[in-house]
Amino acid sequence: MNKYFVLVLSGICITAAIHAQGFLCGRIVDSEDGTPVYGATIYVSELRTGASTDTSGNFRINNVPAGTFLAEIRMIGYATLAYNLTTVGLNGEYYTVPTIRLIKTPAEYHPVIITGVSGTQDRKRNPAPSILMSREHLLEHSATNAVNSLAELPGISTISTGNAISKPVIRGLGYNRVIVLRNGVRQEGQQWGDEHGVEIDEFEIDRVEIIKGPGSIMYGSDAMAGVINFLTIHPVAQGTVGGEILTGFHSNGMLFGNSIMTEGNLNGITWQVRGSQKISGNYKTPVDGYVANSGFSEYNASGFIGLNRSWGVTQLSFSTFNQQIGLPEGERDSLGNFVLPIITDSGTVEEAAFLSDELKGYRHSIETPSQKINHNRFGWSTTVYNKKGRMKFDLGLQQNTRKEFGEAAEPEAVEVGFKLTTITVNSVYYSNEPDPGKDGGQLAAGISLQQQQNENFGGEFIIPEYTSRDAGLFAHYHYLIDEIYVGAGVRGDVRNIRGSELFLDTNGIPAGSDTSNTLKFGAFDKTFGSVSAIAGISWQPKESTVFRFNISRGFRAPNIAELASNGRHEGTFRYESGNNNLQPETSLQIDLGIVFTSDHFNFEVSGFTNNIQNYIYLSKINSVFGGDSIVDPADPAPLFSYAQGSAQLIGCEVTTDIHPHPLDWLHFENSFAFVNGTLLNQPDSMTNLPFMPPMKIQSELHAHSENGKGVFQHYFAGITGAFYFTQSRIYSAYETETSTPSYFLLEASAGSEIVNKKGTTVCTISFHANNLLDTKYQSHLSRLKYAPVNPATGNTGIFGQGRNFSVRLLIPFSAVVNKS
Repeated sequence: MNKYFVLVLSGICITAAIHAQGFLCGRIVDSEDGTPVYGATIYVSELRTGASTDTSGNFRINNVPAGTFLAEIRMIGYATLAYNLTTVGLNGEYYTVPTIRLIKTPAEYHPVIITGVSGTQDRKRNPAPSILMSREHLLEHSATNAVNSLAELPGISTISTGNAISKPVIRGLGYNRVIVLRNGVRQEGQQWGDEHGVEIDEFEIDRVEIIKGPGSIMYGSDAMAGVINFLTIHPVAQGTVGGEILTGFHSNGMLFGNSIMTEGNLNGITWQVRGSQKISGNYKTPVDGYVANSGFSEYNASGFIGLNRSWGVTQLSFSTFNQQIGLPEGERDSLGNFVLPIITDSGTVEEAAFLSDELKGYRHSIETPSQKINHNRFGWSTTVYNKKGRMKFDLGLQQNTRKEFGEAAEPEAVEVGFKLTTITVNSVYYSNEPDPGKDGGQLAAGISLQQQQNENFGGEFIIPEYTSRDAGLFAHYHYLIDEIYVGAGVRGDVRNIRGSELFLDTNGIPAGSDTSNTLKFGAFDKTFGSVSAIAGISWQPKESTVFRFNISRGFRAPNIAELASNGRHEGTFRYESGNNNLQPETSLQIDLGIVFTSDHFNFEVSGFTNNIQNYIYLSKINSVFGGDSIVDPADPAPLFSYAQGSAQLIGCEVTTDIHPHPLDWLHFENSFAFVNGTLLNQPDSMTNLPFMPPMKIQSELHAHSENGKGVFQHYFAGITGAFYFTQSRIYSAYETETSTPSYFLLEASAGSEIVNKKGTTVCTISFHANNLLDTKYQSHLSRLKYAPVNPATGNTGIFGQGRNFSVRLLIPFSAVVNKS
């Protein structure tokens, strides 16, 4: 790895020495009348820089290398445009691109560029199924964490534990089958665990890119279900300093969130610093009242400093995520009141029941069991250019420290502790895209390396200490000729994972391998390898229509919990036992899709089938005497173990958007998502894959104004209804899971920009209402659905959050310092 590091640094220095300074300029106008478009933004993700147009429609981007770059151009009231900018073959220190013409359209912003497949590409043309979510959408909808907001997208679900913990699920597959990225670098934080969420600051997200299925070969093992790339807010236009203040409040749980950010882009030096905070009390459901121990607090910081030059761009970044979460267990007395362990005046621990109103707000919102998470990241990313292409290098260091507390008598005693240190090194070469209007292809080829080391501390041990090493090589090539796009790629991966031996004495303390001590974990050394591949084609016979076909093979090595777990987490309702004989999963997925867009109607349908060999799943173990198998009578959680089989998933997603003339500002959007997962060659009670999301239909009627009246500009309003069908296709053997009734959720939102007399935005304010009808429901993928029975009502588990009203205020500030 050290030799590779030196090689890349040498390449940076050599390339930097041979490049000259230059800048790129152009003009953006209205396609109908040719008038200048003032305030349009143009951003080039490869260069990590951009610009905005002046009153004459002109823009300028400094420190531009030779090459061809895909830029995203956006302006309220116009269709977002993916545009190829080329500087290859042009002479002099500046390059002028042809006049760019934007087409007027209903006043919504939809991202059109995706970066996580094999470089920056037009999402509409790429055969791999993908979906994008903009920051505008995130601000116009209400969520309590970074992942929850994704659940509105077709084909995306979440496994949740209250308001603070959500894990993404793509087309029925989650956990280590989904890779989560932050700015293109893998996020590693014990994602095998049910109660381990995604440690990303909700306020820093600018957009989210989701690739469904193994459509990306850039990230290796674990991308079988797909990839979710959280992209943070990019630098402001050149010659600008600014920032924002973002604050919000949720009535249910008394959640307060605040974030402040400052940034700048001067003379090719870019920077950004953000600090965020959240605090939430116990949330309320229409069935359970206030849920004891369901609050959380969160403190985050992040930032970067970068340098843009004509030889390329380099950036140093950091982030720290700090969270403390209560883990509701759902224990109650005979009257249905939640019970918590408390320390009496005499110092003993007793179970005490609390009326619902006694749990309102922050009282008893974080008790035992609970967990504290600290996730620190440091990254260095550099891209260098020549006339043929560019070389991108990423180095990442992250450490995830997780402490779980479960003893009320010793609330500061760590019961289970993990410290996971991850080093990632990625290097990718991209050839130039073809010049605008010309046929041609692009090659992306690279190497990715990762090393992980996990240390255990605390009084109990759930997984062994281990070291994991990954190495992967990949190449992808796509070619565009007329209206046909063809892409194909291949990747080879090897993962070695070594688990350490652990003996415990009679007090549960690590000890030597004496015959009087108990073996908790046996040592093991496993190596897994496989080849992944992708091939796809898209055909655009008309500007309005695209047909897609994609076939891909995925690979996933078993994770540490599947191989070697032996214990029960606090906040979970089962004891898990690993299986050291597991084989890696492989999949073959086929996707078919159609996209149709017109001035007043958009339609997209995507169908898929996914066949998985050696699918790994949890199954409850039955006792030989009948009923649950119990490992520890003092903590009678049912025993689950990992098994394998052949699985098949079939499903589809359909979306429509109707905005009829002359009501172009009014949108009626609808989506339908369905996935059915089966285990092959199994008895009836074991036929269905466990924990599949239910079929869902969602409709949204919303309005966006291009202009407004007086101080109110670009206002919006909408109402959304989502119907979740009954989920009775369950893995019913040994009562592993239970069916979930159907339910309907209604939400509403409204907001507006407020401008001053000069037309400058002073702030954006938005209002939201979730579960407006205060519906009684349980999500099929909620872990709290399996909490203990309420003796007073006979209901099993904890229900979903009730009615919630929220408000969000965004105050931007900026100043133009230097236009040159």
